[in-house]
Amino acid sequence: MKIEAELDLAQSLEINLSCPNVKSARWDRIHIFPNKYREWCIAKMAPTSTIEEIAFVVNAGFKQLHFSNTLPTARGGLSGTALIPYTTNLITMCREEFPHTTIIAGGGVSKEAHINHYMDAGADHISVGSAWFNPFKTYRLLSK
Repeated sequence: MKIEAELDLAQSLEINLSCPNVKSARWDRIHIFPNKYREWCIAKMAPTSTIEEIAFVVNAGFKQLHFSNTLPTARGGLSGTALIPYTTNLITMCREEFPHTTIIAGGGVSKEAHINHYMDAGADHISVGSAWFNPFKTYRLLSK
């Protein structure tokens, strides 16, 4: 039973703390997710996250941060290249304040230049979402 419990605790997670469809996130309980068994416990942050929110998440034990999720608008969530300046800003802020974190950058990645931009800004990994709307574009992107 103990081994099974430890295996459950070792399951990698990405916790979306920024979904525009969720009205109230339980940020007061996020500390329960990171633990000594999980290699990957990622906090997915909003494009409008503040340095105080990032600090709260890092202090709760998250070592990997995913910037960024859709931008809330009056008509729903905005994704794609509109997120690039937001994500770039978050990478820069996080690299300065929390250099020990692993940063996953996403938002508008549809060509090699976007990948290079995020990597140059300090990202460790890239998340591709928007490009999947066109499988041929995704194939070309991933083959590079």
